Amino acid sequence: MATNLSIWGVCDNLQITKHSVVWCFECDEGLCEKCKTHHAVSKASKSHETVSITENKKLPTEVQQIVQNCKFHNEKYEFFCRTHVCPCCKKCLKYHKDCKGLTDINELIKNVKTSNAFNEIEQTLKEVVQNIKGLSTNRTENLKYLENKKIEIEGDDLIKGLLKVEEKEISKIEDLLTTLKKKETTLTKAQENITNIEKDIAVEENFIQSIATSGSTNQVNISCQINKSLQQISASVQKFGEINVSSVPCNFSIQERKNRQAQIMVALPTSNIDNLTLTLEKRINSELSYVYGCLLLPGDRMVFSSYRDDKIRVLKSDGSKDFQIKKIGPTFDVVFIGDDSIAVTSGGSNQINIIDLKKHKLKKSIKVDSYNGGVVYKDGHLIYCAREKGIQMISLNDETITNVSSTIPNSQIMRTLQH
Repeated sequence: MATNLSIWGVCDNLQITKHSVVWCFECDEGLCEKCKTHHAVSKASKSHETVSITENKKLPTEVQQIVQNCKFHNEKYEFFCRTHVCPCCKKCLKYHKDCKGLTDINELIKNVKTSNAFNEIEQTLKEVVQNIKGLSTNRTENLKYLENKKIEIEGDDLIKGLLKVEEKEISKIEDLLTTLKKKETTLTKAQENITNIEKDIAVEENFIQSIATSGSTNQVNISCQINKSLQQISASVQKFGEINVSSVPCNFSIQERKNRQAQIMVALPTSNIDNLTLTLEKRINSELSYVYGCLLLPGDRMVFSSYRDDKIRVLKSDGSKDFQIKKIGPTFDVVFIGDDSIAVTSGGSNQINIIDLKKHKLKKSIKVDSYNGGVVYKDGHLIYCAREKGIQMISLNDETITNVSSTIPNSQIMRTLQH
C-alpha cells in the first residue's frame, strides 16, 4: 500500500494534482472526488469497497504496508498457499503445482470477523492481557510482602545482608514488571486493531507460558536461620545468622482456554505406587572399579567416585566422558553442594575435598576429626557418616563440626539419608 495516500491515484498518473478522498484496496490506489464517482459506477470496480483517507490513515503501520500485488509478477494476489503460508498470483501457481490446500483468497477472508477462528483469537487475546495484568498484580503484591518481611527480621548484622538480598530480588521483579507493562501496552493496541494476528498471539502466549515455567514468577520468601552455636552461648560464634532466599511457584494460575476445555473433556488417569512400572532407560559404563559414590548433576551429567583408583570421573548425559580428576587422595562418596561444586568424602582418611566442576580442579580441602563415608548436603552443611563417632555435621561456611548422633549401624559404607 502506498504511504503518500493523499496524492496517490489516477490523477497523479495523469500529472494532475488532486488530493485523494478515498482509498480502494482492490485497486490499491487513492481516488479524488471525481474519480470516486466514476469508480463507483464502473462495471469493473463498482463492487470494490473503499474507505476514506482519514480512516485509512488511522490503520496500524503494518496494515498500511500490506501489498495487494505480487512483488515478482506485479499481478494481483488471488490465491493463498497453506503449505508455504504465502499469497500467490496466477503466475505463481506454476511454482505451487504440488502444494495442497491452495485456496481462493476471497473465500479465505469471507466473513472472517464472524468466523469461529476469529472469535477464538479475540478471546485468546483477551485472556493473554488478563494473564499479564494478573501477573503484574501478583508481582506487585510480592514486593509489598518483601517490604513487610524486612521489618519482622531484627539484628544489625542481618540487616545488611537482608538489604542486599531484598535489593537483588526487587530488581528482578521490577524488571519483569517493566517487561509485562510493555507487553500489556502492545496487546492493548492489538485489541483495538484486530487483524490476522494469530501468529503474534501464539508468540505472546508462549511468552506468558515461558514466564510461568522459567521460575521468574516463583513466590520469593525471605527467612532468618539462626546459627545453632548461639544455643551454647559460646564465644566461638562468628555469625548471628544467615539470610536465606527460597523460591516457590506463585499462587497465580495462567488461564488458557484450550487447556481449560481439554481438562473439562478429558478425565486424567489416576496412579498410585501399586500400579507403577519400572523401565530400564539406559546402561552407563563408568569404566571404573570399586565405584562407591554416584551422583546425577543438574543438566543430566553424572559423577562417579572410584575408591580403588582414587579418582572422580564426570560423564555427559549420553554416557561419554566429560572430564576426570585424579591425585586428590581417597575418594568415597560424592554430593552436589551448589555453585557448580561437589564435595567428595575420603572414606579412610580425615579429609573432605571440594571440586570445582567449571574449572575441573580441586577447589578446597577440609580437615575433619574422623574418617568420613556416606554424605548428604543440606542448608550449607555436610552430614556424613563418621564411623565410630556416629553421624557428624560440618558447616561449609565456618567449618564448625557438630555431632548429630553418636550411634550408627556398624557399616562404614552406609549412605546417610537426608530424611
